[in-house]
Order: sequence, then C-alpha cells, then structure tokens
Amino acid sequence: MISYATWKNREKYMKDRFLNEKTDRCVDVIIPTLNTNKFWKENLTNIYSNIPVNRLLIGDGGCTDDTLDVCKEFPRVEVFDHKSFKSQGKSIVELINQVQTNYFIYLHSDVQLPEDWFDLMFENRLKYDWFECHRKFVIDYEFFTEQYKHARAYSGSQFGNSIELKKAIQDIDDDYLQRNEDIIIAELVKNQGGKYGKVMDTYHLHQLTNKKGELEPKIASVSIKKNSDKNWEKKIWDMQWRGLVKYTSPKSYLIENICLSILQSRKLNNFKWKDLRSFLRETGSQYSYLTIRVQYKKFIWMNILKGVAKTLAKNSRHFDIQ
Repeated sequence: MISYATWKNREKYMKDRFLNEKTDRCVDVIIPTLNTNKFWKENLTNIYSNIPVNRLLIGDGGCTDDTLDVCKEFPRVEVFDHKSFKSQGKSIVELINQVQTNYFIYLHSDVQLPEDWFDLMFENRLKYDWFECHRKFVIDYEFFTEQYKHARAYSGSQFGNSIELKKAIQDIDDDYLQRNEDIIIAELVKNQGGKYGKVMDTYHLHQLTNKKGELEPKIASVSIKKNSDKNWEKKIWDMQWRGLVKYTSPKSYLIENICLSILQSRKLNNFKWKDLRSFLRETGSQYSYLTIRVQYKKFIWMNILKGVAKTLAKNSRHFDIQ
C-alpha cells in the first residue's frame, strides 16, 4: 500500500476523490478477482477518480497475473486470501462481511464508470437496499444491453445497504454461487423484506475482453463466443441450477433460468433428473420437481418454435412477394 504523499504526487490524471469528499459519502468498494484484463490499472484509476473509496477490498481467488501487483500502486487496499473458496459468491459474501461503511459498492474487475455514476447512484441509496444501473458492453464499440427489460439482476456494479446485505447473505454457503450470484443475492434481499431496484439514469462499462490468466476461456470471435472448456462448462451449469434451486423462491424467470441450466447440463451429459429430485429433497427447496419437469418441456418447445419462426423469417427475405 502506498502513502498519501506518494499518491498525491502521481500523474495529474491519477485522482483520488476520497481526499476531497465528505466522510459520510465515502464507501468501501469490494472486488472479487481471479486474474484481470489489460485494463485493470485503468479501471482502478477510473474507480478512484469517480468514487470516494474508503477502502478497496480485494478477494484474491488465486490470481496468477499482475492483478495484486497493480493493486499495490493504489492507496487503502486490503487483499483477502480467498483461494480456498470454490465459488465467487462465497468471496463476495466474505468481502461484504468486511465492509465498515454504511454503504458499499460491489464491482467487477472489468468495469469502468462514467463521471456521474457515483453521484447518481448515491442519490438513490434511500430508495433501495441493493440496486444496480443500466449496463453498456465495451468490445471495440459500445452498445447498451436490454438488461433493464428483464426481472433478473445482472452483476457488474451494485450499490448496497451494508446492514441489509449482511442480513441477507448469512445463510450462503461456499457451494453454488457462480454466474448466478447476482440473481441469488437480489432474491435474498427481497426475501428479507429489502428493496431491490435498478437505476436507469446511469450505467457501467462492462468489458468483454480476454483476462490475463490461464483458467478462464478466451474470447474466440467478435460474436463474444468463448473457447469451450467442457469440464469448466459442466461445473458452471451444474452450479447454476443448484444455486437457484437452493437459494431462491419459485418465480417464472427463475424457473426459466433453471431450465436453461438443465438444458446446457444435459447437452454436456452432466444431468440426471434423479439428481434434481434428490437435491430438492436434500436442500428443502421450495421448488416442485413436477413443476420444473413440466416447465422444462414447455421451455424446450417454445425455443424450438422460436427457432423455426426465426428460420422462416430469414428465408422469406429471398422471395419476392408479387
């Protein structure tokens, strides 16, 4: 960790908003990491410029690149050893438990924020206990997603009430929170009577790039198709449906995500219906085995019909209508 004096004398573009901000507006920032991308230093510079960072709490899931070395160039950083954890979700839980400010921010390592992000989000802190903003992806160009149309949460940048979040996450184990932690944490907040929402007045820049490590599949094309690793995909899709079944209450969009995860697991020959039945019984889940089976059949047929309709629409362009 570097001193304030060293920090103040850095290049002019390296600004630390914390030094000129009121104490009650300063927040802890949590970032779970398992290697980052080439923009990591720029992203941290952006974070410190736009957020009054009280402490930056890093969960090290086993970084093998220069992620932690870059962190040493920034002030008020605390790194926690999370290499023994099986899931990113558990790292998030432990980082939240370390938060000391009344409000905190959860970011991914591949995120940058516009200048007014913090102020717009801070204005909404009393309306919700856990909330997010619009999302803009960055590849070689920028585009908004249609995430705001969906009921589910999407991770990348969230703002939270520390007390409410600590209550909501107490029952989370280190097991099935991976690529579903955004959905599950939002649902747990709602289940505790907390208020979850989305702020559409701002957004975060979400970077779709290769990370500087060996573990995560790389981006293979501009269609954002990553190189496939069968064992990795088996693990992820299995954790996805199990996490949703264990931690959430039945809702149509959640069942749809469960069906998608089961479909992907079946494609990988990594799912048996008896496993679902056993897991429902083992966890005391609120989901019904029969409901999931029926909804799965509907899910398959609806996607088949959508595929047929899309093919017909595409082929119709080749015919002139007289």
